Order: sequence, then structure tokens, then C-alpha cells
Amino acid sequence: MHWYAFLAYIEPAVKKFKEFEGVQFFVPRLDDITSYPALIIHAVPGRSIALLFLLSLYLIIGAGVFSVVI
Repeated sequence: MHWYAFLAYIEPAVKKFKEFEGVQFFVPRLDDITSYPALIIHAVPGRSIALLFLLSLYLIIGAGVFSVVI
């Protein structure tokens, strides 16, 4: 019962994430991955990875890490 309440709680966030990713987002089944291991590359959410990379660069530069090193 708690699992279904948790799923109902995160469902709006998952829907927004799928809208953000568009057609690029899918979750392959385990038997598909065992048959075609390269399928994992296509399941990686590209927009989210790029956004996280840019955010991490912003946080590193904004925190002054480079000013301490230089």
C-alpha cells in the first residue's frame, strides 16, 4: 500500500520529466538489455545529462573552486 502511495506521489514529477525529455526517454526491459547491451546508450536521457553537466560547471565555477586553484 505504501508503494502505491509513493508512486502516486511521484507520478506528476515523472510525467514532467518525460515531457522534458520528449521522445528520447524510455526504459528498456532487462531481456532487451541482455540481448542488445548497446541499447543502454539510447536509454540515457540526453537533455537531463547535459543540463546536469552545465549545472555542475556553474556550481564549480560559482563556488570559487577555480579561483582557489589559480
